[in-house]
Amino acid sequence: MRITMDLHTHTRYSRLHHGKGTVEENVRAARKRGIGLAISDHGPGHFFYGVRPKKYSELQDEIARENDRAGYRAALLGIEANVMDWEGRLDVELLPCAPEVLLFGYHKGFRPLDQAGRRFWQEVTFHSGRCEDKMTEAVCWAMERYPVDILTHPGEYVPVDIRQVARTAARLGVVLEINDRHGLSPRQINTALEEGAYFILQSDAHQPERVGDVESALRQAAQAALPESRIVNSGAYNWKGRLRIDRLEGFVENLP
Repeated sequence: MRITMDLHTHTRYSRLHHGKGTVEENVRAARKRGIGLAISDHGPGHFFYGVRPKKYSELQDEIARENDRAGYRAALLGIEANVMDWEGRLDVELLPCAPEVLLFGYHKGFRPLDQAGRRFWQEVTFHSGRCEDKMTEAVCWAMERYPVDILTHPGEYVPVDIRQVARTAARLGVVLEINDRHGLSPRQINTALEEGAYFILQSDAHQPERVGDVESALRQAAQAALPESRIVNSGAYNWKGRLRIDRLEGFVENLP
């Protein structure tokens, strides 16, 4: 399968050097593989790794410089936003400018911003095994509230009802991620497929050498017999405007 883009990569802009490489190094790695790229560092609501809002504008400028250097649009400005409460609010609201690609998911270590966030933190920290229904609702609310493109590693850390999540994602044109590090089982993939979901295979790279490396995600897709036409970053995907991410058709077509 030919992979056209990897929209989930991290750099040192994720605090504490959660990502190990620079924007330049990630872009260079993506160009070597002949794929498009997004820098999607952690949202500012993460206590340990979140990119500082003031740094986000610097990241935007650095991506623009790398695109100028490449002579084409090699990289997009993304963010991996954090679910912050049971109503599905995301920390993307803390950023000084909107990302070009909006990813989101639940992550341990987010920083509660208000009383609702503190109640959310307490429940998922101490009773995560009993939070499936509420986390499912929070994820679905986030897809309703924001122009999100991709749900990253669904069900990681706190389980969700993958059928309900996939049904909402399909209705709203949101893509489900098959993460190379935090994957989905063949059963989960097939359940989501039954609900009309589309998927993206992504590296979640924290080192430049792993940009575009989706071998594990490819195995998961193969085990589920997932049609390539339902994978938006495969060469077989047909851009028809059914998904929010379909606006990136030109980005992919203009890659050298």
